[in-house]
Amino acid sequence: MTMNILHITDLGNGKVQIAWQSGSAVLRSCPEPIPFTDPLSVEDREALRWYLEEYLQFPYGAERFKAERVEKKMKEWGKSIFEQIFAKCDFDPDPRSLYQEAVRAGLENCELCITSEDASFLNIPWELIYDPTQGRGYLALNLAGLYRHRTGHKIEAPSAVPGNAPFRILLVIARPYGERDVPLGMVARPMLEALRAQRAKIEVEVLRPPTFDELQRRLNDRRGYYNLVHFDGHGEFAQPPDSSLTRFGVSTGAGHLVFEKKDGSPHFVSASELGQVLASAHVPLFVLNACQSAIEGAEDPFSSIASQLIATGAKGVVAMSYSVYAITAARFMQRFYEQLISHASLSEAVTAARRRLWSERDHETSAGKIELLDWMVPVLYQQEYSVVPIPERIRESEEGIEFAKVEDKCPKGQYGFIGRDSDILRIERALRASSCVLITGMSGIGKTGLAYGFARWFAETGSCPGGVFVSSFKGGGNIGKVLGDILGYATDWSCYTEEEQKKEAIKYLREHPCLIIWDNFETVSGYPEGAESLSTDEDRRKLAEFLQALRGGKTHVLITTRKPEERWLGVAYSLIELKGLAYHDAVLLANRILQTVGRKSEDFKDDKNYPELLRLLHGHPRAMEVVLPQLRWNTPSAVIDKLQRNLETYAEILDASSEYAFSQMPEEARKHLLLLSLFTSFVNLDILRIFVAGCEEVYRAVIGEPPADAGDYERIMNEAVQNGFINRIPQTHIYQLHPSLPPFLRHRLMESAGEGGVQKLDTEFIKFYAAFAAQLYEGVRNANQNAVSIVEIEELNFLRALRIAVKTEQWALAQDIAQTLDEFYEIRGRFREWSALRSSLLDHTGREISIDAPRNLADLWMFLLGNEANEALRENRLDDAEHFYKTIIQYLQTKTLPEPEAKPKIAVCYHQLGIIAEERQRFDVAEQWYRKALEIRERLGLERDAATDYHQLGMIAQERQQFDVAEQWYRKALEIFEKLGMERDAATDYHQLGMIAEERQQFDVAEQWYRKALEIRERLGLERYAADDYHQLGRIAEERQQFDVAEQWYRKALEIFEKLGMERDAATDYHQLGRIAEERQQLDAAEQWYRKALEIYERLGLERDAAGDYHQLGMIAQERQQFDVAEQWYRKALEIKERLGLERYAATDYHQLGTLAQMRQRYDEAEQWYRKALEIFDKIGHPPLKVNTLAVFGVLRFQQGRLHESVAWFAKAYGIASAYRMPVVEVIKSDLRRLLEAIGREGFVNAWREATGGEEPRIT
Repeated sequence: MTMNILHITDLGNGKVQIAWQSGSAVLRSCPEPIPFTDPLSVEDREALRWYLEEYLQFPYGAERFKAERVEKKMKEWGKSIFEQIFAKCDFDPDPRSLYQEAVRAGLENCELCITSEDASFLNIPWELIYDPTQGRGYLALNLAGLYRHRTGHKIEAPSAVPGNAPFRILLVIARPYGERDVPLGMVARPMLEALRAQRAKIEVEVLRPPTFDELQRRLNDRRGYYNLVHFDGHGEFAQPPDSSLTRFGVSTGAGHLVFEKKDGSPHFVSASELGQVLASAHVPLFVLNACQSAIEGAEDPFSSIASQLIATGAKGVVAMSYSVYAITAARFMQRFYEQLISHASLSEAVTAARRRLWSERDHETSAGKIELLDWMVPVLYQQEYSVVPIPERIRESEEGIEFAKVEDKCPKGQYGFIGRDSDILRIERALRASSCVLITGMSGIGKTGLAYGFARWFAETGSCPGGVFVSSFKGGGNIGKVLGDILGYATDWSCYTEEEQKKEAIKYLREHPCLIIWDNFETVSGYPEGAESLSTDEDRRKLAEFLQALRGGKTHVLITTRKPEERWLGVAYSLIELKGLAYHDAVLLANRILQTVGRKSEDFKDDKNYPELLRLLHGHPRAMEVVLPQLRWNTPSAVIDKLQRNLETYAEILDASSEYAFSQMPEEARKHLLLLSLFTSFVNLDILRIFVAGCEEVYRAVIGEPPADAGDYERIMNEAVQNGFINRIPQTHIYQLHPSLPPFLRHRLMESAGEGGVQKLDTEFIKFYAAFAAQLYEGVRNANQNAVSIVEIEELNFLRALRIAVKTEQWALAQDIAQTLDEFYEIRGRFREWSALRSSLLDHTGREISIDAPRNLADLWMFLLGNEANEALRENRLDDAEHFYKTIIQYLQTKTLPEPEAKPKIAVCYHQLGIIAEERQRFDVAEQWYRKALEIRERLGLERDAATDYHQLGMIAQERQQFDVAEQWYRKALEIFEKLGMERDAATDYHQLGMIAEERQQFDVAEQWYRKALEIRERLGLERYAADDYHQLGRIAEERQQFDVAEQWYRKALEIFEKLGMERDAATDYHQLGRIAEERQQLDAAEQWYRKALEIYERLGLERDAAGDYHQLGMIAQERQQFDVAEQWYRKALEIKERLGLERYAATDYHQLGTLAQMRQRYDEAEQWYRKALEIFDKIGHPPLKVNTLAVFGVLRFQQGRLHESVAWFAKAYGIASAYRMPVVEVIKSDLRRLLEAIGREGFVNAWREATGGEEPRIT
């Protein structure tokens, strides 16, 4: 929409010209200039300056009356300006009539443009122009816009944002006064929040470091690139003759912006310096929330920052005519940018922002909230009419999309992200000195929240366009996890080796500005001191090397840890020890905490003790959480008094705060809450009641009479919630404890009950949790979701009970807990955590045990050693696994135990030794072990355990290609599992029955079995096992030639295996992805996938699996006509398969060696290989296996010119392929058509009937 414009043009000598332009009509001017005099005297200007800049610093006594006088005079000055400018005159049109035309057309559709080159004229507070007519008032709030305009300056900046580019903002945030300065995000956060709605089309880049040199470099290197430069910092106009700024070498009579030097100290840059540097930068718009950035000097017409920027060729400058309060700037900028992204014009956006300042006048002061009329401080210089900075059609920015990802990776906490601007500024500056920052501090102080908050800030301000990559080490971690979090899981990067992935990741991170967060890093080397590390020495070495390789690159790293240092990383890092919140952040957190108890900070606005209380709490989040809820009943003064008395006893504010808050609770609640000292992290009220009911006598002796009824417990717990000690999970009976609470309560319990009383309760605690674990064991083993969820919530309580049981050598109780945790960690894929816990337990039991050891200790030792053997088996450390199992057998056979006790344990070891033999391809030996275990289990009536042997005997039969026998074993096992309602175990047999159907080429049946298994596993949350079904569904899709579908299934499985660090399983999907690439003739990609799988198999010593990749690499070489290379690969595979007795798989290599000989026209040699393959396939007795060999035999005879024999071979292949509905039948038909053309119909028919005795098929 074209705006109407009222023009006020300074003609000099006290004369102004008034003109009116309605839309695009011809400009109409008054025929004569009119006189005008500035209504503000020198004294008036000083009074206005005092009001806007100094009044709120001491708003007491007579100062308030003085401020009221200034506010009254502001309106009078405005009236004077209006009456002079829009005076009634004898000529036509006169200024008043032109103004009335503007009123009739709607002031909201009119802009007021003040044009002059005179500094004193521009310094007049034109924003105060006031129409005394009822309902109008200050015109700057009613007009579409009001701005100053300077003549004689050519606009050098681009005329509009290109349609193929986003709107780009360069934000300069200078805080040279450190922690004494305005909070880092005071203005920027509201600005960014305003831009959020159109973030996809806006790029915000913060100048780092915020030095004048860096600004010069950035703007001159990228001329015309930025659409707007926003300076968020300090500005000062050095008034002559004795400005206090001269000590900084600042020239008087000019405006200055205060940048930072490299060391963070102030650097004053004058308007003339700024103008000289930016003259060729071609920036269209500048926004300055810097104090006094629009003040014009009396002598130099370009002494203000705003005028200098206009002189450089900018279209518009928003600046401040006086010092501006941070809250004013924040409110103004938020509304200003909200309007810009709504495609408002520059002047409309400024007007809307002024209106907000008019309606939100309150400022926090030492005397409470006071209104200040500082809405007229922001001013606009504009050189074009109707400047619309952000057009409706601009390209989306990838940066906005990346920020959305960062918000998902770095979520906000319970109370949102509370400022911490001073800490973010510390990180910003630390990252200038070092690319790595270590954030350390006590538990609960907010390390993760700070790291996440900084990541969102860093990303939203354009400093990590390469991405934010978060790795949590809460459960341990290694380089594989770090690479997965950077490169993704199951991506095309997966085909690279770990070393190649690391190299590519490092290259990317060095070349692109990224941010890496390693959270909870203390677990990598163990915390607290002496605790078991959740990462190996090799893991730590690789992590350190990775970090060291990033030095000198563009990526920054934040590491959060409870440890005071991590020197073993071998990199220089800046250390930031996190303390409590800064005062202004503490105020924000206090407001949110008070809201939870129905209070607000305004309730204490007249109480000087309230801010004193916040200072006493030192901004410690936890201390605030327990103390501030007391303000629901107490005054700040009363709270301070008791806190200070506690501080005489307790050195730390958290301890003093907890003691105070606890003392304010009713005596009954204080007494019974001592029981929470036994728990960690979570307490389930229902479980708490059961626990107390089971130990009433001890409870009565140590704590007192238990609560009378169930309702009393809930009342006591809710009392603790109201006092900030615990949090209740909504809609549940589950309460979350802060880490600091149990130690505090334990200290109180020790004082009241003594060590003996505490030990009695601990004993009851471990007895209860051991029984609870035993009760949950079967449910967790069967992946019952209710049981698994309970263990998930109670995990830390189980671990505490386990530690006490081990410490007090109550081995049977320890085993009950450990067995349930083992099943839980296995289901959740948390292998490293269990491995570390098991290792710690074995350190207590000893890895060797005497025959005279206590029975319960021996039982725990056998469980742990057997479990370690299972892990060795999974990792293909077969010799270690075998040694562990045989050690257990030897102990059991030496120890005289009743058969019902010893034999089941021996049977377990026999079963596992069978798996070891099976892994070694010694199927006869494996069968012997399984049958040995089975004999015991059947004799003792251990039906469920026997079913596992039936299952494994099915696996042996399947390996021998005895599919009918295998099916019988699987169905026998399945019958038991289904009868016992053991879905998890039944799913393993559904899966294997799917594999039998797949071997028989019954793909629809196979798919049904896999999906049946998958439904159970997904429902039970068995992600690791569901991945096996995803893999097999990929195989089915591949057999159906649905390669895109197959790839999706393989990648779905692979993502799980990679996340869980299951290399061997992941390798099977690397192999299959290689096959997909090979089918698509993407031979280079296929080779990468095969080599990735091969590297794992060779490293783990998995010869049989490696042979599969040797074979496929031979196929790749053959496709490339590299026959010698192909033969080497086939023979390498063949040597392993023959040595391991894998006849069926050796036959595939005989077949391929035959095709190689055939391609080399060595037909006799080819025939020998084919016959060798067929001999094995015939022995196996599964016809589909030999179809391909029969078909290539037909091709061989065709090439030899023996056409009738060729028909016979193809007829055999066709018969089997048709019967089993194999996709290859279409290829065989094509070969038969070729034969038909060569031999003629009659010859073909005769040959077919002679070979088959039946009618020839329809192949045309």
